[in-house]
Amino acid sequence: MPLKPEISVHVKRTALILTIVISSLCALPLPYVYGSVPFHSITHGTIGKRCGKVKEGHMLSRTIYTIVIGILAVAIITTLIVLYSLVGCAVFRQLKMNKRNSSRVEFRNSITKTNGDEASGTETSVVTKNNIISDLDSKISNSSREER
Repeated sequence: MPLKPEISVHVKRTALILTIVISSLCALPLPYVYGSVPFHSITHGTIGKRCGKVKEGHMLSRTIYTIVIGILAVAIITTLIVLYSLVGCAVFRQLKMNKRNSSRVEFRNSITKTNGDEASGTETSVVTKNNIISDLDSKISNSSREER
């Protein structure tokens, strides 16, 4: 059973649009910071282009972009770790509570069964004890009559 009501369609749409905007803003500077860099390999005799940092441009903007993206990545990973830890703790508590409740029910059932068994066993043992006592009484009375 959920603890809170379901997220409305308006909130879902707003979150989706916000996610698209933020990811677009983060990806917008990529063509200016990274691009294809031409290379020439003398040992292999090949000429081509590879992905890498563009040498032209401002070093300061490239450094700021790298730092911002790094901080954003660390923040997202930390947030995911915290949220998943909270979910894991909630699941663990729920399982622990369910285990405790089920063991209480099993304990009550075993007590009920044990009490039922003891009651029938107690009745049997009381009858057996009464028979033994009556047998002893009769033996004592018989032996006392014989002594007289």
